[in-house]
Amino acid sequence: MTLDYYFVIGIVCGVTGIGTLVWISLYHARTKPGLAEGMIVFLTSASLVAGIKVCVLTLNPTVLTEVENERIYVFLGGLGVIWVSIDTIWTTLLSVYRKKGDPTGDGG
Repeated sequence: MTLDYYFVIGIVCGVTGIGTLVWISLYHARTKPGLAEGMIVFLTSASLVAGIKVCVLTLNPTVLTEVENERIYVFLGGLGVIWVSIDTIWTTLLSVYRKKGDPTGDGG
């Protein structure tokens, strides 16, 4: 069994994302981070790496040989996963950042 480096990088990115969330929550917003926000950041950070893996795999000519004509669609799907992951991470971290001074704590 070989080690999938994308899996390890995904875990590292997820932990880094949670570290960023905790730092923004504690040192900027002066609130405690929520479990839901932590899960969102962790999973979308790992999804970002998965989208990169899909895009890289479509560039390899020995992969997806049976669906050669649909390779571009798989690549675009990987780009879509990357786009949505970045947008979700940005939105989540920005909402936590904006909680500073908000008495309700809802970020709005």
